[in-house]
Amino acid sequence: IWQCWAVLERKGGNIRRARELFDAATVADAKHIAAWHGWAILEIKQGNIKKARNLLAKGLKYCGGNEYIYQTLALLEARAERFEQARTLFQQATQCNPKSCASWLAWAQVEIRAENNAMARKLFEKAVQASPKNRFSWHVWALFEAEQGSIDKARKLLKIGHAVNPRDPVILQSLALLEYNYSSPNTARVLFRKASQIDPRHQPVWIAWGWMEWKEGNARTARTLYQRALSVNSTNECAARCLQAWR
Repeated sequence: IWQCWAVLERKGGNIRRARELFDAATVADAKHIAAWHGWAILEIKQGNIKKARNLLAKGLKYCGGNEYIYQTLALLEARAERFEQARTLFQQATQCNPKSCASWLAWAQVEIRAENNAMARKLFEKAVQASPKNRFSWHVWALFEAEQGSIDKARKLLKIGHAVNPRDPVILQSLALLEYNYSSPNTARVLFRKASQIDPRHQPVWIAWGWMEWKEGNARTARTLYQRALSVNSTNECAARCLQAWR
């Protein structure tokens, strides 16, 4: 209860009170891993990295090995470009839970930063093996391959991702943009239309489709698609991007 209350206060921007409640949670139960981890995340967001490391270390001390603690420590090492230390911690995270798709995926992205692409691909494979239906893994892997110029590979990964997540519009949107850039606008239109039918309230699909039509010189169609995006929500961040594109 203390920990849940702390999270609530953190989300409300009451950082001082959140710290007091996280402290109360760890006093109530020193083995409650979520309290140590949640408090550490708060401190990271506040820029208190030394304090966060101390809290994570206490989490390991009182709770033993934990994938979330190891993963967060690994990301802190990667932020400081201490990649060898990060790898060791990611190894510990994945040993704690080999089925942790999040750990494999985070590790892969760190290897990309370290320009170790061969290792990144192996880790992406581990991620999708750990959770075959995780759309984020297929999506991020595909975007990586596209950036590397492996368009056929990227297309294949997006299609697999769509097959295992047929109700997800994000993967179809990325596939549509890929087809537009490397195949044809008509192929992309079919995919955009399908994505918009799966989730008519997913604004980025309408915006991306509108952008493509504008690029193709179809200003009237682009306006219609931008209007559809704004009809979903006219006050959020997506709406701001839509208005900027429309201008």
